[in-house]
Amino acid sequence: MQGMNSAKLTRLYDAVRRGFAQHLAAALGQKTTDAILSDFPANWTVEFKFGDVPIAGSLNYTIPFFSRVTLDEVKREVEALGFKAVEVSFIKLSSPPL
Repeated sequence: MQGMNSAKLTRLYDAVRRGFAQHLAAALGQKTTDAILSDFPANWTVEFKFGDVPIAGSLNYTIPFFSRVTLDEVKREVEALGFKAVEVSFIKLSSPPL
């Protein structure tokens, strides 16, 4: 899962974290970048977004069983890296994928 890769890279590799900080500083300014990075990773949340169509007749979504198992494992790994939390949200697709 891409979120796990991003979490590992930013947490474990100074060069990746510095590159990310440079990108933030260019886009947001140094003061905002310093504020964002000041609580890294203890107050950062890794969010996974799934594109899906709600279950017919409801506004709810379902993550398939093996995807839930994988997500649970990734959640434990991300939290072990010191991140605050892992969250899941959905992007509503306009029609079912083929």
